[in-house]
Amino acid sequence: MTCTDDDISHIRKQAALKIDHTAEVTWWYGYSADPYDDYPNLPEEYRCVGRLYFARAPGDETWVSFYDLPQEVRNVLYAKAPSIVEFWADVFSNA
Repeated sequence: MTCTDDDISHIRKQAALKIDHTAEVTWWYGYSADPYDDYPNLPEEYRCVGRLYFARAPGDETWVSFYDLPQEVRNVLYAKAPSIVEFWADVFSNA
């Protein structure tokens, strides 16, 4: 079975409804205009790379962009987001 763009959007919207202050938070680099990397042929003028923040509810596998969360939830979760220093410390401690 193939998922359509609408199916994927619905899955993300449903996952976003479960996200609150208990969510797991992470970040990675990607295109700001395409945080889910849904558009492999994204025009060059939209390929601005930045740090993208994502959250998921405990026990859920679906990461949801902070862009798709309510402002109140986003504000709480930004405080939980790992810093770049913590990220690299973790990378090097596992090397």
